[in-house]
This record gives sequence, structure tokens and C-alpha cells, in this order.
Amino acid sequence: MSDAEAQEISATSKSLVEAYFTFQYWPWVNSLSSLFPDYSSEAEDVIMEIFKDVNVKEWNSAEEIGKYFGYCARKRALGLIEQSKARRRRENRYTQRTQLCMADPVDPAVAVVRKEQEARLDAVLSQLTKAEQVRARLYAYGLGAEERAGLLDVKPGTERVKTHRLMKKIARLMSEAGEDRA
Repeated sequence: MSDAEAQEISATSKSLVEAYFTFQYWPWVNSLSSLFPDYSSEAEDVIMEIFKDVNVKEWNSAEEIGKYFGYCARKRALGLIEQSKARRRRENRYTQRTQLCMADPVDPAVAVVRKEQEARLDAVLSQLTKAEQVRARLYAYGLGAEERAGLLDVKPGTERVKTHRLMKKIARLMSEAGEDRA
């Protein structure tokens, strides 16, 4: 294939993409926005990213573009669903933890035990470094590993490992603090 033929195919492919973009852009954005109202502000960005991907490849027909575009849109939509589910799970965990913390114990013995546990936890937290205290607070607030990693400027995997080690350390210190009081 000569350079002229390759350029002609490339120009034809680009004109196909431009035509598809012109006629299908807003229907895709509106469809994604209506399917995921929580992410309606991001729908246009998602569709634009897909069109950038589509624009890089060579296409023979608008049908090929539509199939590939539909595949990418479904894939990204599933990603949005997973994000939405994860956000709801975090919100539910946070709500449950808040309700447990705010609940007034009916039994005075439960109140005494809770006070003792809180005192032990405060003593343990004071033994941690400032970075560990921050990590423990973010974990206690119910933030996921990705959110904590973003705030602490580390990779999510690193954050998971550091949090796991921190929880083991806190558990060890809590048991030591319990043995000291016994």
C-alpha cells in the first residue's frame, strides 16, 4: 500500500469518525446521564474520552465505530456502576458506625465497658506516630483505600498494606493495654 492510499484511508476513517461524532455525541451523553444520574456531570467527559480513543484507530464503516463505541460505553458504564456501589457501601458503613457511636447504651455495665475501651484506645493512639494517627482517623471515618491513598499521596496498594499493618499494631497495643490493666 502506497503512502497516498494510506493517507486516503486515514482521511476516510477520520471523516467517518467526525460524522459519527456529530450525529451520535449528544445521544450518547444523554443516555449515559439518564442511566447514571449521580455521574451526569461526568457523562460528557466519559463520552469525549471514548471519542478520543475512536479517533486514533482506522475504521472502515460507521457500523464498526458504533460497535466499538458501544463496547467502550458499556465498559465505562460498568465502571461507573462499580464506583456508585462502592460509594454507597462506604456511606452505609459510615452511617452504621456513626449510629453505633451515637447510640446510648441502656445497660450501665455497657457504658462502663465502653468508657474503658475508649480510654484504652486513646492511650494506644497516643503511642502512634502522627502519620499513623492520620491514617487511623481516615480509616475510622470510613474512607476507602483509594480515597485514603489520594489524600496521603501513596498508591492504593501501598495504602492497603500500611493500613493492614497499622490495624495489627493497634490490635497488639490494645491487647497489651488490656493486660496492663488486668
